[in-house]
Amino acid sequence: MRYKQVRVVEGKSVTTHYIDKLYEVEISEGLSTQISYISDVAILRESSAKRVILPKKIALLTRKFR
Repeated sequence: MRYKQVRVVEGKSVTTHYIDKLYEVEISEGLSTQISYISDVAILRESSAKRVILPKKIALLTRKFR
């Protein structure tokens, strides 16, 4: 399923495209951020600003076992 959301944050227009539950693209004034959700294990965030690729960010999710 695909969904498009347009909102205003701090006076700036932010457009987010959701593609299924595992991927989204957020665009705001020349900055594009792609977010991939890898199951319930990790979140991969990659940004680019006007042809410049910024460092990737990876967040690992942990579960507390009882």
